[in-house]
Amino acid sequence: GKFGVAEYWIVSPEKKTVQVFENRENELKPVAEFGEAETYLQKALKIDQQTGGDFFLDLTELARLNFDQQKFSGAVVYFDQLVPALDAKHAEEGAPAALIDILSEYADCLRKLNREEEAKKADDRAASIRAKNSNLHSITERTPYGKYPEKKG
Repeated sequence: GKFGVAEYWIVSPEKKTVQVFENRENELKPVAEFGEAETYLQKALKIDQQTGGDFFLDLTELARLNFDQQKFSGAVVYFDQLVPALDAKHAEEGAPAALIDILSEYADCLRKLNREEEAKKADDRAASIRAKNSNLHSITERTPYGKYPEKKG
């Protein structure tokens, strides 16, 4: 179709909603609006795990959503699953900048939980990857959960 995808999910961190639009007859039509982003990210995670989908994206968003709400013990549960999932996808070779971002966020989360020794391991691994890859830039943008755009005017 015209948009190249079957559906779009629009996440609104401020409202904690997810709007789903389907591409029907080259037009995006709303399917549903969901109240709690975390609930639907968990559903997406379960579906992706059951169908062999790339569930590391769901884990990333769940970890970040919890971290941004200062739910560090919740976030670390997802980070603990995310790093091995990225390793299984060979992210160190294929997406080193993304892995560095995740390891740095993981270390921040571990520090919030007073798990300094584990945080240092994550930081050391990120530094090692950075040292092997001199010209890195992340190809992803972080979802700004809980952050509001500045109003101009």
